[in-house]
Amino acid sequence: MHPKQEKLLAYLHQRTGDPPTIREIMEHIELKSTSATTYHLQVLEIAGHITSDPGRARSIRLADTVTLTFVGDEAEAVKRVGHEAIVEFCQREEVGLLNK
Repeated sequence: MHPKQEKLLAYLHQRTGDPPTIREIMEHIELKSTSATTYHLQVLEIAGHITSDPGRARSIRLADTVTLTFVGDEAEAVKRVGHEAIVEFCQREEVGLLNK
């Protein structure tokens, strides 16, 4: 996970009250554009860490906890390389589902 994404998740964990705007996130994680901020948000959403409602202001939230069960090759990959393998597998599966 990119350090900016880790910082973004930490920010969402500590924040209370209304969800932040993209500009508030941008300033907190020290990015220079809203497009870069949106990119990191999209990566985190694809990985299942956050949720948002497109077109709705202040809708960025931490996702509910998800339990994934892996069997076969994926389980071995998780043992070898950990979290990055899970993210890659989830992204691969989501792309596969969209192409069906």
